[in-house]
Amino acid sequence: RRGDVEAEDKCIEGLARESMRLQELIDRLLDWGRMESGRKEFTLERTTVQDVVQKTNAAFAPLLERRRATFHVDVPDEEVFIEADRAALCDALLNLLTNAIKYGGDPPEIRFSVEVGPKEVRFVVKDNGQGLAKREHSRIFEKFYRVDDRLSREREGSGLGLAIVKHVVRAHRGRVEVESAPGQGSAFSVVISRKGQHGDA
Repeated sequence: RRGDVEAEDKCIEGLARESMRLQELIDRLLDWGRMESGRKEFTLERTTVQDVVQKTNAAFAPLLERRRATFHVDVPDEEVFIEADRAALCDALLNLLTNAIKYGGDPPEIRFSVEVGPKEVRFVVKDNGQGLAKREHSRIFEKFYRVDDRLSREREGSGLGLAIVKHVVRAHRGRVEVESAPGQGSAFSVVISRKGQHGDA
C-alpha cells in the first residue's frame, strides 16, 4: 500500500536480496562455463595459508551474521607457504563453508582448520549436519547433482558449488577428500602441495 514506509522498505530489501542471489547464480554459471571450456585462467603465486584463511573468513563473515552458527577456526601460528591462485582457492573454500552452514545442524556448528604436513597442506571444513551416504561421496562433485532428499530440495543452490571446488583444486594439482556418514556430519578437505620458506616444494 502506498504511503506504508515499513512495507515499502521490506519490499525493497526483498528485491535487493533476490537480485543479489540471481546475480551470484549468473556469475557462478558463467564461471563454470569458462572452466568447462578451458578458458578460465589460474595464476598460481606464492602466498601463505594464513592469508588464504583470512580472506576466506572475511568473505564468509556476512553469511555468518545472517545465520545463528558456531564457527571455529584453527590455523597454525607459523607462516606456511603454498603456491595458489588466491582468489580461486578462497572461492573454493568459501563454497565449502557456505555448504557447511546451509546443510549443518540446527544450529550449525562449523570448524575450519588447517593441517600442515611435511609435503602437503590440508584445509578442512567440518559440519554437524546429517551427513552423506558413501554412495554419494563421488556424485556430489558432478555438476548440477544434488542429493535427492527433502533437505536438499529445501535449500537454494545452483548445483555447481562442489563441481567448481573440484575444478579449482585440480588446477592447483591437488585433491578434494570427503569424510561423511549418515548422522555424523561431513568433513571436506582441500589438499595441496606445501612450499618451503624459500619457495622449494
